[in-house]
Amino acid sequence: MLRAGQTAWSDPLTAPAAGPAADSVLRLAAPDRAEPGKVMIYSGRPIREPVAIGGPFVMTKRTEIAQAFTDFHAGAFGAVPRQARLRYDR
Repeated sequence: MLRAGQTAWSDPLTAPAAGPAADSVLRLAAPDRAEPGKVMIYSGRPIREPVAIGGPFVMTKRTEIAQAFTDFHAGAFGAVPRQARLRYDR
């Protein structure tokens, strides 16, 4: 069971009885139905490469993360919506 502020990770490739065509099932329940919840689900085929994570960027090497930050600060990503720049406080 997850509590507020926690993150869950599901990896169907390591789940027992998961085969190449196996479906993934995610069951959700809210202990306090009056409290709003948020769910974000990402999916994709495994790339079978190293993973480097830095802030909002995910690449295969730390040098690529550094370049992504440089590009972002130089404006190479285009206009960033105001909402995306706001600090999130719970």
